[in-house]
Amino acid sequence: MNPHRLVRIWFLVAVAVGASFPAAAGADLTGWHREEVNWRTTGRGRVRAIYRPPEKRTAKSADELAKALPVTGLVIDSPPQAGHVPWIAVVTTDAKGEELDFVAVAENTITGTPTANPQTNYAVGIFDTGASAHIIGYDAATDLGLFSTLVPGTTHNFVTDNEIEITGVTGSTFSSVSYPLGIFVSGLNAIGPTGLLDTSDMAGQSNVSILVGQPFVPPAPDLPTAIGSPLSVNFTTVFRNDQMLTVSHNGQEFTGPGISIYSDPCDPCIPGYANTIPLELRPLGSYSVQYIPDFGFYDLGGDIFDWDLTFDTPGSPSVIMGNSAQSVFFIHSVDLAHSGKSALDKDRFMFDTGAQVSVLGKRIGARLGLDPANPDEWVEIEGVTGEISLEPLFYIDSLQIPALGEWLTFTNVPMILLDVASPEGGTLDGIIGMNLFVNFNFILRGGGMFLQPDPAIELELISNLSAESSIDSRWMYQNLPGATGSNLTATASVTDDALGNSSYTYNWEFVLPSDVSVSPVTTAGGGATDTSWTFAARSSNEPNGLSDSGLPFTVKVTVTGVEHGNTGTAEAQFGVALLGDVNNDTVVNVTDRSIINVFLRTGSAGSFTMEDCDINGDGVVNVADRSIANAVWRGTLGANSVTAPCPFR
Repeated sequence: MNPHRLVRIWFLVAVAVGASFPAAAGADLTGWHREEVNWRTTGRGRVRAIYRPPEKRTAKSADELAKALPVTGLVIDSPPQAGHVPWIAVVTTDAKGEELDFVAVAENTITGTPTANPQTNYAVGIFDTGASAHIIGYDAATDLGLFSTLVPGTTHNFVTDNEIEITGVTGSTFSSVSYPLGIFVSGLNAIGPTGLLDTSDMAGQSNVSILVGQPFVPPAPDLPTAIGSPLSVNFTTVFRNDQMLTVSHNGQEFTGPGISIYSDPCDPCIPGYANTIPLELRPLGSYSVQYIPDFGFYDLGGDIFDWDLTFDTPGSPSVIMGNSAQSVFFIHSVDLAHSGKSALDKDRFMFDTGAQVSVLGKRIGARLGLDPANPDEWVEIEGVTGEISLEPLFYIDSLQIPALGEWLTFTNVPMILLDVASPEGGTLDGIIGMNLFVNFNFILRGGGMFLQPDPAIELELISNLSAESSIDSRWMYQNLPGATGSNLTATASVTDDALGNSSYTYNWEFVLPSDVSVSPVTTAGGGATDTSWTFAARSSNEPNGLSDSGLPFTVKVTVTGVEHGNTGTAEAQFGVALLGDVNNDTVVNVTDRSIINVFLRTGSAGSFTMEDCDINGDGVVNVADRSIANAVWRGTLGANSVTAPCPFR
């Protein structure tokens, strides 16, 4: 193989975007407010900032929107500008096929030997249906061992000398083609609280060639890690936007929806949603996921040529191939209307889970009468090289997606006006991004290749529970060592559930003040099926269980419907008081003992109640309470002062 060979193709994975800059050149942004953001757009670009006009944009009223298209089905008014990022955990192995076998194999469990310790050396990437090949960024590839681990039976690592030119919004960059390997993914739920990855439920592909980022020098960005349509075409993937997860890895924090990947489309764990959007895998005629081997044809000088038939070395990464290459998912039909104009039954909208934002092609923008020189807002887009372009954003009156069941209708829809190259040639009508799906749980059913059923999106509007939490008192004393008499009971109830679950589970937890390191102790309830939780304060000889600064404790409960999985949360706050501080003046002294004495003799003590004077929580005020106050005052039973009083007293 010639080490200097350069392979150049126009990859949608690269976000082959044909951008022009007439809008940027004439834009007068005097008085506009610039707000920095970090949103992913199609083709691995990012929206870095949005410019809002001096006068706040006023959304059109329901009456005005009704003139555009009939508002029916599942209606989402004013979807957000950016949706969630579908983060996944990614590991690689040495799983490849036999010689002369170029086709990737779908795997429902990890095969092969990991290229690095998968529990710690994994990558966090994007489940990206807009990518026609898999990409691993340079830093992630380093962690995964692709540069340091040798391909079994060889003296080279997993990265070939072949390169692909990736063209983006501004400029282009290069990535390397890998040798065949295994790539496996799972949702963020597989990452434990200590950051270790559980690989038991990972699925993926063997014998697949990917793109690998090359060393980069800031401000040029590293390529992101994105797992594209060549994987999702063979699996059923469930996205739970009502179950957001947050994990930390390599010093970064990632928040995204719960994602589960199934190799069996009939798996009973896959939920059933009533509405279905038909998709198409295009270009049509696809039959496999495979790479093209390195068929080198070189000019050796004069009239001498040479073929270098290196079958075990990919010349390009694995993509979905058939009559053409780089197939991705398209929405079957989209209707749009704006200011009295319409564009109906458009079928060149790509479905891109890797794009947080939605995009409108200029042909459709012209059909809707949009003026690029006078947008509602402007956005700064950073391309694959770090260069910035300024693009117009419009709020489209209405966008509808026909579905089996209820249609999806979006009003006041934010869309960036931008031409994006299509794998079918020409440019797309647009991109349907994740900002239109934040209100839905949905299932992406892969398919569309030869002998496979057509792909589809099944979805359900999220209807979160409404829950309430009550607590029988707002505060309690510290306990005596070994005692739990001073306790509180929190109770949860479901006040509204549109999905009508018949039963629920409860996840109880404490949110502690910043200066408290040990939680109250459970005395009853608090389990997954318990609607109440009784807990006692820590004892007076455990100072880390009391907030010296007087900050409140929070008891939080998350209620989940068993049948439908929708959730609701409720919270209640309480305080823990210094043992014996009857008047809540931050110190235990003779005054507190005197108040208890008065209550003991007369049954009352001005504004001080039984709860104030019953220090040990046994339901009566007697000499035991006075003795406890004496011991605390004299410093023989825990601390006798704090910086701030107990809240809620």
